[in-house]
Amino acid sequence: GEWVNLHSRCGFQEAVWIVASAGWCGACSAWVPQVAAIYDERKDEGLDVMIVIGEDASSGPPSLAYCQQYAKDKGLDPAQVYIDNPGQSWQTLFANVNNYAGGSIGLPWNLILDGRSMEYVYSDTAGVSIRDEVLDGLLAR
Repeated sequence: GEWVNLHSRCGFQEAVWIVASAGWCGACSAWVPQVAAIYDERKDEGLDVMIVIGEDASSGPPSLAYCQQYAKDKGLDPAQVYIDNPGQSWQTLFANVNNYAGGSIGLPWNLILDGRSMEYVYSDTAGVSIRDEVLDGLLAR
């Protein structure tokens, strides 16, 4: 229910993993619990996870209640799930983080930042990726 500044997380974790998700997205529904499991395994190494919901199950703006239920259903701490839809899906996220996809994304969309500097290190959509290797490199420091 509160605005969160991404930079307020800088310096507290080794890696910040952001996942853009939607309530209607079947691939997101399968991916987000896997992200939660990876977080549980690696949080003590300095991993932070933020799930950013841009649309609810009906493609509309997600509510706080929807966000809380989404977190519960996916096995996440509600403090890891964020709403981003002030009139347009993921408007705040992509106004501040270039998705390198020319304005179009595939979901789920993953972004990894160096937690010490908030440097943009990696992004991908569902499919083949080197995400695990990038996380290994950041968390092994």
